[in-house]
Amino acid sequence: MATGEKVVVFEVLDDCTRTLVATRVADAETAAGAIAAITAAFTGFGIPALVLADNGSAFTSRRTKGGISGFTRVVEQAGARLIHSTPYHPQTCGKVERHHRTFKQWLAARPTTAATTAELQQLCETYQRFYNTERPHSAVKMPPLQAWRNAAIHGGPQHLPIQHDATVHALVVSSTGTVCVDSRARLSVGRKMAGQTVTLLRDDDHVTAYTTDGDVIGHLHLDHTKRYQGKLRPA
Repeated sequence: MATGEKVVVFEVLDDCTRTLVATRVADAETAAGAIAAITAAFTGFGIPALVLADNGSAFTSRRTKGGISGFTRVVEQAGARLIHSTPYHPQTCGKVERHHRTFKQWLAARPTTAATTAELQQLCETYQRFYNTERPHSAVKMPPLQAWRNAAIHGGPQHLPIQHDATVHALVVSSTGTVCVDSRARLSVGRKMAGQTVTLLRDDDHVTAYTTDGDVIGHLHLDHTKRYQGKLRPA
């Protein structure tokens, strides 16, 4: 800010089309700011099946009495499912982190600096329109909003972009308590999970498993020298 005041900007990206579906200025990284951003995303672009957030206090229940955060409640009441990136592994939200850098570069190139949060919000919305419509995104080979509009179903294009970071997989646990990450790697989530569906979030060779409620089961790094990867480590 021109006044020297520090503020934050919450950005919500659609993973498939790279569309910036919401951008909101807040005084700090608060649950209220996160809720405003995700609500704007839901209102403007619909409810996704899955919301991936980092482990910041705005998105988690670590400081919330009763065990569920306000952000979690809003996401789940809307009908979406919330999962969090693995603690101390920020690459899982790599697309958003890279987008933050792109936005900061664009903002730094403006001739004037916003003096109020309202002015900064206006700039954010100008950037959102520019980013979504004015240039092709390298992952989808077209402007993100065009990829969104070309989607057979809202939320994903007809041809998914190549994923260079986190991918999400829904897998049924075998009777022995294991799942196959791919044709070359099997890992154990525990016999008590047999028959249930788990979500695996794979970021390169780092895998995190979640229950259908979005709770972390555990994580591990894949070792490509062996097929059986062993048991998950607690998160």
